[in-house]
Amino acid sequence: MKKYVVLGGILITSMLSGCFFLNETITCTKQDKVSGMDSDQKVKVVLKSKKIQTIDMNIAIDMSKQTDGMIGVAKSVLSSTYDPMKADGIETSVKEKDKKINVNVNMDFEKASKKSLQNVDSNFANSKDKKIDTDEFIKSMEQEGYKCKK
Repeated sequence: MKKYVVLGGILITSMLSGCFFLNETITCTKQDKVSGMDSDQKVKVVLKSKKIQTIDMNIAIDMSKQTDGMIGVAKSVLSSTYDPMKADGIETSVKEKDKKINVNVNMDFEKASKKSLQNVDSNFANSKDKKIDTDEFIKSMEQEGYKCKK
């Protein structure tokens, strides 16, 4: 019984001091329709002590209403856009299967340099090693049409 009281005390102290909540995950999703193509976008951000650790972005584009030639062109354009972003700490992929194109960008902020992050987006480079206000982050994403949850 004494062991449970001690563990309960540690848990309560951790919660009150904020140590218990050092890691946060924010997931934002958005659906778009552009030129007869539906896309589902998902952005998952992991923060530790209010600093971004990783960002995983996935864009799934439904090309079922497009010709095979158009699918090839779209994949080529997306590949030429995202492939140059690859660097230490940044992985990208563009894959096509069953008339759907999936774009993935995974960023590890501890491994990626500011210059590498700049190649993806200047906002990411500016966020490296800085504390982020999660509510402001969510607000800015929601202004861009995303729905976010912690």
